[in-house]
Parts: sequence; structure tokens; C-alpha cells
Amino acid sequence: MRVFVTNFIAAVVCVTTVACGSPQAPAEPPAELLTMFNSRTVTHIGMVVHDANATAKEISDVFGVPMPAELQMQSPVAFAEGYEGDAAAHTLVANMHFDNINVELHEPMGGVSPWSEWLEDYGEGIHHISFNVHGVDDHVRLLESKGGVRTLGVAGGDYALVDMMPQLGLVIELTEASGEPEQLYPHQPAASPAEPGLTAIGRIGVIAWENTDPARALYEELWDVAEHVAPTTNPGPGVIQYPRDFLELGGDPDAANRETYIPFTNIWVNLIQPVGGKSPWRDLFDRRPGGHYINLFVEDVQATVAYLEEKGGKRILGNEETFYAYVDMVDVGGLTVLLLTYPWP
Repeated sequence: MRVFVTNFIAAVVCVTTVACGSPQAPAEPPAELLTMFNSRTVTHIGMVVHDANATAKEISDVFGVPMPAELQMQSPVAFAEGYEGDAAAHTLVANMHFDNINVELHEPMGGVSPWSEWLEDYGEGIHHISFNVHGVDDHVRLLESKGGVRTLGVAGGDYALVDMMPQLGLVIELTEASGEPEQLYPHQPAASPAEPGLTAIGRIGVIAWENTDPARALYEELWDVAEHVAPTTNPGPGVIQYPRDFLELGGDPDAANRETYIPFTNIWVNLIQPVGGKSPWRDLFDRRPGGHYINLFVEDVQATVAYLEEKGGKRILGNEETFYAYVDMVDVGGLTVLLLTYPWP
């Protein structure tokens, strides 16, 4: 009934306007479909968690970033057409300021929303990466042409959320940019953080597929990064060192991973394909598809592992001799931490 009434009113306005001698302007021709993003800068990383305040305290304590002065209540801008959410739905947001990028923690509240459904489907963890773009609708149409589903934001608006979990392993957030478009050329891959430590994020890791090739190709196409992308397969033990109890816990000695690095301007996204049987990557993949790790560069990996273990973490990759490690911090927003020695050995 609401649509009928709206259309009826619009028709009356149209007829009245014409009768008064002011004909309607001709409809704008449909814009050509955008072929790639006009930004490669990730404005923030978004996470969905059960308790934003508690997770913010954990992240502040573990990584040493400041606790926000206050958390913010944010209502959805507008559900996308066809999405049946709860009108009272909103999120409680904690903004965590790392040195080089912000991490937003969203706690779904008030009923069904894209946030609450994602949390139910996947559990806590990395939910989205965000871009400021020129032409939100154009970018939505581009993502929809690749299988994405808009869940927040309406046509003509300055904000949208597009679910690209099957295709990219992440949700994409879009906000209308102000000022001049980002200069995409010449494009240089993002550098490692200038200083090692726990307060700068080098990249995030996404484990969502048995074969990363389609996702890699789509990232290449959407952000025009093909010249910098080269998937590599890491062999098993002998090059990759597993924790001492790896075999005792049923680990596959031939397990490995296949990796692709997507270089955005300020961080990288690492696409990870589990190879073989039980391994840290297989276990994370089985836990849920999507974004799992944040990468931190540190001067002393082993000392940092010991510190994170004191905070409740568990080493799941590397041993006491390696310059790298995965530490599972599942109680800190479902995160895994990838530690790498900086500078690289």
C-alpha cells in the first residue's frame, strides 16, 4: 500500500506540474557500468562482535591502542530495497585507532540487520573493508554485476554495504568521497609499516575458498592490481615450521597453503587457500570462511608470541626458531595474529 500511495502522489505531482506549463526534464540515460574501483585506499577495517565494549577493552589491552572515549550508537542508514530487517536495528560501534588504519567494532543490537545475520552465519571476526569512492551507486552496480548483494543503502544515497562474502571473502562498505578522485597511477604496492610493533596493521588474511583463483581474478579486475599479484604455494615442513605438537594433534605433514597478496594503497589483503589436510589454515577455514588474521611486524617474534600467550593466545604456526608465527586470539573478536620479523630476515 505504501508503494501504491507514493506512486499515486508522484503521478499527481507530475500531472499538476505539466498542467502548469513546466514539463518534466527527460530522464537521464543510464550510466555505463563502471569497470573498476576509483579508489585503492582502505579507509578502515570493520569487525562484527558480540560485545563491542568488551572487545574494545581486549584490543586496547593486548595491542596497546587507545580505548575510545565513548562508543557510538549507529542506526543503519537504510536497508536496501528488498531487505527485510528490523526497523529498530542498529549497532554499537567502538572505533579503535591503530597507527595506520582504524578498526571499527560493530555490535548488532535491536533486531535483524545485515550485521546480526552476518554474526549468526559466521561468528565474530573481520567483516568488511571500506572505501571512499566517487559514485556509490556506480560501484554498487559494479559489485552486483559480480554477484554482490546490497544490504544497506538505497539508490541515490551516499552509503552502501555490499555482501561479497562468496566472491571476495569480505563485505565491501562504500561511502561517497569528497574532493578530487584518488590518483590511481602510478600505483605502488603498499610498504611495510615504518616501525615494528603491535599498533600498525600490515595486512589482513582471508581464508574462504578451496581455490583462490576466482577471487584473485576478481580482486585484480576490480582494483586493477594484476601486475602486482602472483600466487605462491608454500611447501610443507622443512620450509614451513609447525608447532611442536602439530603432528600429535593430527596435523598433516604434507599440508601447506597457497597465497595471493592484493596490494591496496595502505594495507594488503592476503588470500589464503588451504592445501592438504589438517593445518592451521584448514582449521581456520573449517571454523568459518572469511577474514581471519591481522598481520603485525615485530622486532622479536618469539618474545611477542610469549606476550600474546600470556594474554590468552595460542601459537598455531611456527615454532621457537622461526621468524613468523600465527597466534590464535579467538577470544579477542575472533582474531588470529600473524607475526613477522621486521625488517624481513
